[in-house]
Amino acid sequence: MHADLHFSVLGPVRLHRRGVEETAGQPRQCAVLASLLLRAGRPVSLTKLVEDVWGDEAPPSAVGSVRTYVYRLRRALGERSDSSLSLVDGGYLLRVQRDAVDLNRFKEKAARAREARG
Repeated sequence: MHADLHFSVLGPVRLHRRGVEETAGQPRQCAVLASLLLRAGRPVSLTKLVEDVWGDEAPPSAVGSVRTYVYRLRRALGERSDSSLSLVDGGYLLRVQRDAVDLNRFKEKAARAREARG
């Protein structure tokens, strides 16, 4: 099955739906999306998301902000998407098809090139 959503994390974080770029949100929301995409298929704690976005300089409002970004990302993904973002055990789990993320496609092609060369 081919993904209807594609994500770019190599370079600016971007979201493409059926080949059309859509907004992934403001910079911190894009940072949350990148964090989730880099750990797709695995739960990411709220603490880790805050750390990924703000580092050691997180304001008191950081947890609430991350929750808002996740809400917006859920809306951006849409209900009829092959990708989903859900709350699990105090963290968030992003499910996307492996080939929906440019980094994964790059790694796969690089591995194939190494095999062909060897």
